[in-house]
Amino acid sequence: MRIVCALDVHRRQITYAIVDVRSGELSRGRITPATRESVREWLARFDSLHDVHFALEGTTGWRFVAEEVARAGHRAHLADPAETAVKRGRKRRAKTDRADCDLLLRLLSARELPESWIPPAQILELRTRVRLRKTLVDERTAWQQRLQAQLFHQGVPAGMRPRTRAGREALASVELSPAGRELVALALRMIDRIERELEPLDRALSLYARCQPGCRELITRLYGVGPVTATAIVAELGDARRFGCSDDAVRHCGLDVTCTSRTASAPPVTSRTKGRSCCAGRCSRRRSRRVGPPHPTTTTTVRWRGGSTTTAPVCRSRASSAAAPSTSCASSAPRPSHRSSPRRLARR
Repeated sequence: MRIVCALDVHRRQITYAIVDVRSGELSRGRITPATRESVREWLARFDSLHDVHFALEGTTGWRFVAEEVARAGHRAHLADPAETAVKRGRKRRAKTDRADCDLLLRLLSARELPESWIPPAQILELRTRVRLRKTLVDERTAWQQRLQAQLFHQGVPAGMRPRTRAGREALASVELSPAGRELVALALRMIDRIERELEPLDRALSLYARCQPGCRELITRLYGVGPVTATAIVAELGDARRFGCSDDAVRHCGLDVTCTSRTASAPPVTSRTKGRSCCAGRCSRRRSRRVGPPHPTTTTTVRWRGGSTTTAPVCRSRASSAAAPSTSCASSAPRPSHRSSPRRLARR
């Protein structure tokens, strides 16, 4: 790398820091306003240079900057914001645009920048449409929930479906207050308007799914996956060849099962952020490595301080099951509570 440049993108300006690797010369500045035309004019200074690399975080606004860098014939490195923040370490002072540029410069110069995949233009366009549909569906759901809450608040019997014709006819005859009637009418108009906006978007996504080979394979091989779901998977995954295994793809989508509690009775949840540990597949593989019968389990009567008794299972290891007594030492221990911390019990 001959020239290394770091860009910190904001809505009003773009802060940059440039380092000449050979001479060590450092220059700083700002690009104002943060528009495509301003970035294109600023990149004109690198027309006679080769091997120029640009680093920027994958936050809002990275797309047009990366596109202009590629258009100028240079290479853009998109940094993952979460992993970049981890490499920054513990913050000891206020974070500034200059500090962000210095961090990106240091990581890119040392080839330690946690890079994200830059999708091609067609995937970016598909991703925009898919996320737009998701936003519209969420807004429709919010209006439906607001409508149902108002009907319940007005004492309307449950089970009414305002999106159907029979539900609309039944809704016209229910007893509502004047303000409640206005809210219901507005909610119905908003739902109808969102559905009209969703119709052409669904048709475009379905047409894309019928023409794209990856979407056709997903629809054929995965039960329950339709055109809209297939386009969403392709838009978010992109080129799946960059994943080393299926676990990486699952974690990229945030669908891995994460252990968030130490209790065995807590239900598993899915992680929506990368970097979480305890994947379900890895946990199952660890369990499958056990050889031999499970640990012998017996029951014992535990007497608590208040005088109550309970029967609890006691699990003993295979090595000490023969030599261990039949009763557990937990029978003489006080009942755990917020007042009996391990340090306080040790003092006793």
